[in-house]
Amino acid sequence: MQTYNVDILPAAKCDIAEIYHYIALENPDGALRTLEGIMSKIDTLAEFPERCPPVPDDMLARQGCRMFVIGDYIAFFKIFKAEVLIYRFLNGKRDHPQLLML
Repeated sequence: MQTYNVDILPAAKCDIAEIYHYIALENPDGALRTLEGIMSKIDTLAEFPERCPPVPDDMLARQGCRMFVIGDYIAFFKIFKAEVLIYRFLNGKRDHPQLLML
């Protein structure tokens, strides 16, 4: 079984930090649980990134962009040989094609 190197790019790291801080304003314990859930899901990409579907946007899907959902958030990533690059981690209500200039 192939194992992939998972790299969270700077924009996605900022997204995750913003999610944590936003939730922590009202619920510090909930923010920690959300962060742990996000990181746990990201860790699963090391073994099975292909299980995640392509994004529903045709242009992004043609570029190889995939996604996974955790709670209200969506991670956008691509698979390159033995590497998974996570580009963004956004609220599901945001305009994804406009925010993803891959």
